[in-house]
Amino acid sequence: MSTITVGLLGRFDVVLDAHTVDLTSGRQRAVLAALALAAPRTVSPALLAEQIASNSGVPHPDVEIEVRSLRSDLGDDLVRSDTGGWRLDIEPSAVDATRFTRLVSTALRAPGRTSTLLTDALALWRGEPFTGVDAPVLEQAHRPGLIECRLVAVERLADFELARGRP
Repeated sequence: MSTITVGLLGRFDVVLDAHTVDLTSGRQRAVLAALALAAPRTVSPALLAEQIASNSGVPHPDVEIEVRSLRSDLGDDLVRSDTGGWRLDIEPSAVDATRFTRLVSTALRAPGRTSTLLTDALALWRGEPFTGVDAPVLEQAHRPGLIECRLVAVERLADFELARGRP
């Protein structure tokens, strides 16, 4: 099976079997971002169309074409047809946004590892989330929460370091 990582915390980035994949279509990037954020759950065609809607809010009618194109680029073993839609067959930790939120959540519950976990989480950020993803609805649904979580992580790390006498 292929290994893939999806980067959403900055410029959109996909690495498949140690090689960068250049998805030239903004819609393809949007479909992959939506599937990656849901991984490994199945996303229905209606929800996928809604999440990759254009700026005008009009759903994209050719979701199946975009998924087919994505499967052609990434392989059928990663982008799977499932009852009721499609799913990305990867571990959630292969998506930087998911890994980030899990690290922050763990750090807030694990006082002994707070500094390391928060530092690791914040290192995943490479810029503005969803850069290069043409999916305003998806961005509006996820970007504010990710940014808020990042601010919490920065604040908690600063508090932790100050409490340890490190300016």
